Amino acid sequence: VSLEQMRNKDLDLVISTRFDIKFLKNPFKEYNFDFTKFNFLWREPEFTHLPIVNDTFVVFPYSMLGNVIDSIHEMETNPPHDINIAMHNWYLPMVNQVGTEKVQWVEDEFKNAITNNLYILTRHE
Repeated sequence: VSLEQMRNKDLDLVISTRFDIKFLKNPFKEYNFDFTKFNFLWREPEFTHLPIVNDTFVVFPYSMLGNVIDSIHEMETNPPHDINIAMHNWYLPMVNQVGTEKVQWVEDEFKNAITNNLYILTRHE
């Protein structure tokens, strides 16, 4: 289901993940998600001087759906960095929508989608 198709639904929480993710551990047992905030798992290590996010698994309250959609449009039309890295530029547009106090990293360490102990992406097996 696309984010646009989720409008006007009776939901409390949105959990968005890649189609090819295979969890090795339960992320909700491993991390402390704040269900009142937009949650990114961790920062990607490729550009440590920028807030580059892991975009394979995000959790946010349904009340932020419009903000999430607007942040994606902002990222696509006016990327915050001169680096074309798909959804990895998502942090700053999301902060522009809801403020830094409503966006959190659930882990402070730098990790990426290929080398982490939470999941594997099956297209990379």
